[in-house]
Amino acid sequence: EILYNNNAFMIVNFHPFDEVVRKNKKNKMADRLCTSSFDSDEVTRLLCAADVFITDYSSLFSDYLLLNRPIIFSKFSHDKYINERDLQINYEDLPGIITTNWNELGVSIQEILSGDIDSFKVERKIWKELIYNVPAKGSYSNNIVSFIKEVLV
Repeated sequence: EILYNNNAFMIVNFHPFDEVVRKNKKNKMADRLCTSSFDSDEVTRLLCAADVFITDYSSLFSDYLLLNRPIIFSKFSHDKYINERDLQINYEDLPGIITTNWNELGVSIQEILSGDIDSFKVERKIWKELIYNVPAKGSYSNNIVSFIKEVLV
């Protein structure tokens, strides 16, 4: 209903490893929900076309920061996820709305699509600077080597 009222479409991009899940869900999706299984450059094109990026734990949010558009983080299965993997960041500090259920997600989508809210512009800018700003031109290789040494030691 939210998508219909805002003349919007949602593309749910499944990880290529989840192709079987995508095919099983495809027939159950509404008219304004599409499924895909893009990777690589196709994902970049999809991000560029999106007005809002909804993600759970994907690092793709860092790519989307370059577009300076709203991000919604769906924290639906957080306890399960952190039991299986280690997070390198504090999830609560991410530069976007954090939702914990479908109802909150719907409200957040409605607020963003109606233009009523984008309260994370400053946070997105800070995160973008932290991720992409390099101290001195030409030092990219040194930064990569330093980072790898730091991680390995």
